[in-house]
Amino acid sequence: MASWSDPAVTAYIAAQPPGPRRILNRVRTVLRSALPGAVEAISYGIPAFKLGGKVVVFFAGWKEHFALYPISAHVEQTLAKEMAPYEQSKRGTIRFDYDDRLPVHLIARIAKLRAAETVAGGAVSITQAQTKAKAKAKAKAKAKAKAKAKAKAKAKQAAAKAPASRTSAATRPAQHPARKRAGKQPAATKRSIDR
Repeated sequence: MASWSDPAVTAYIAAQPPGPRRILNRVRTVLRSALPGAVEAISYGIPAFKLGGKVVVFFAGWKEHFALYPISAHVEQTLAKEMAPYEQSKRGTIRFDYDDRLPVHLIARIAKLRAAETVAGGAVSITQAQTKAKAKAKAKAKAKAKAKAKAKAKAKQAAAKAPASRTSAATRPAQHPARKRAGKQPAATKRSIDR
């Protein structure tokens, strides 16, 4: 089944300058073939492909690049090697320069992975997995802090049991050489006081 076209997507692409327009039409064709049965739409002011009423992927043209959204953690991990040459943001965007060769196979793979996630509800399970991983890391950090506090308390308790009269030179505060004589001021200080 072919993707349903949306005249608003056609108008969006037609409004772009000639160079980007040609590339965005090619991206649209690649996404259509990768997502059979998907419906085109404009969402958040940019073209999108939807399956079952849910957005699978957005694409948009900008001044010097075009971008695909959203790139989930699963897609990022699965295609890390292929995506490495392209600029990516922490918010799930991958950018492709207009001057570079169009990575047709990568765009198709991203779309297919996103479709599988969207249809299977995978995006939710990935979020749940990330939440579990964060909780596990937090519990590990808490256990580490607890062990550190326990060791510190043990050291403090051991120090309290040690005899207080035995202080080494390393633990005593350093004395100024002029004050080593018990309570006597150095001669230079006496002279300055007398004047």
